[in-house]
Amino acid sequence: MKTLRFILTTALILCTSTLASAVTFSIYEGIVYDNGAASWFADPLATPPTNYDFTTPQSWTATFNTPGTYAYGIFVDTEISETDNTFFNEQGLVGSTAPDSRLSWQIDDPWYGTIYGNFFNNALTNSNDVASAPNDVSMALIWNFTLADGEAVKLDFFLSSIVPTSGFYLADADPLSNESLYFSTALTPMGNETTPVPEPSTLVLLGSALAGLGLYARKRRVN
Repeated sequence: MKTLRFILTTALILCTSTLASAVTFSIYEGIVYDNGAASWFADPLATPPTNYDFTTPQSWTATFNTPGTYAYGIFVDTEISETDNTFFNEQGLVGSTAPDSRLSWQIDDPWYGTIYGNFFNNALTNSNDVASAPNDVSMALIWNFTLADGEAVKLDFFLSSIVPTSGFYLADADPLSNESLYFSTALTPMGNETTPVPEPSTLVLLGSALAGLGLYARKRRVN
């Protein structure tokens, strides 16, 4: 009986240890910034709260195809194993690839830093203000771009525990679990959607063809 009790107790300890050490990823708060307007896709203050845990990579896509000046971005307050380590177990990291000149970014504490106000004012500082742990990390990316007539672009945002193989990215890293969440984005041109304007030589040929048709029509009437 003692042997069985020891085995059961050991199994329970191992099981509890495994459950406690399992890494969880969460979006505590997520906001879309669209030309000065904000909308929440993860809101801890909603009734009921819409913040959530996730296991698969998260992605968001937006397309733009009308002329104008745009500012569009996403803010995420992410957590890694919050239940085990509380909010303050993280540090911010920045990838080594330089960002696109149209992209602004910031990593900061969502409560005590400036990122929250800067995000709503499209004034991100391009700085990592929580480079050391322990801290609470939030990340923001905003694109600022202009489209001419006929131009179109697609914006993609990605949040994943797998480090991007290329491009600029931000990261929320947890030294305790040795896990990280990587936040990246891409702007992809979608081509020119305007009706092609004929070149001068094409116009000359077209004019000659129309003149020929007109002459042919007049000859038919005479005959």
